[in-house]
Amino acid sequence: RNISAADPILCLTCALPADIKPTTLPLKLNPNSHIILIGNALFERMQESGQFEALLHQRFPKHNLVIRTLAWRYRYMTSLVEELSLKEVSHRLARFLCERALKLGVRTRRGVEFPLEETNQQIAAEIGTVRDLVSRNLRRFVDRRIIKMELRKVIVLDLAELEAQTVGSKRASSEARPALASFGRS
Repeated sequence: RNISAADPILCLTCALPADIKPTTLPLKLNPNSHIILIGNALFERMQESGQFEALLHQRFPKHNLVIRTLAWRYRYMTSLVEELSLKEVSHRLARFLCERALKLGVRTRRGVEFPLEETNQQIAAEIGTVRDLVSRNLRRFVDRRIIKMELRKVIVLDLAELEAQTVGSKRASSEARPALASFGRS
C-alpha cells in the first residue's frame, strides 16, 4: 500500500540533521503507524535478531505497526556518493574488474581469466560514468599490461597492480590488498 501524507510515520535515525529537533520521550505510537529505521549497522543487527520489532508488536498488539529498516540502503547510498564523488573513473573501473575477477575468475597460466558479459555502456552505467571513459580506461589498463582483452573475456595479467588501481595508489600496501591477493591459492 502507498503511504499518504495522512499516515503517521515515525522515523528513527542514528544521525539527525541539525535542523531536526529530537523527539521527546516517551514516543507516542498511534494505530497504523509506520516506523522507519535509518542509520548504521545497529539497526540491521536489531532487525536480524527481531527483538526490537517483537517488543513493539508485543507492547502495541492492536496498533498494526509497519516497521522497515533502511540501514543497509543508507550505507549503500553513502558509499555510492563517496565512490562517485571522490574516486576517479579508473579506480571505479579497477574495482569493477577486481570484483568480477574474484566472482567469476579462473587462474590460468596467463593470469586470472573471466568473461565480461557487460557492454562498455552497461559498465559505464554501473560505475557512474560514460561509455567513452570506460573504453579509454580499459585501453590504458591494456597499454600498461595490467589486463588483456580477448573478445568478451578479460585476462588480468597483473593482479596486484589492478588491485592497487582500486585505491588509486601506484602500488597498494600489503594491508590494503583485499581477497584478490590470495586468489586461487589454497
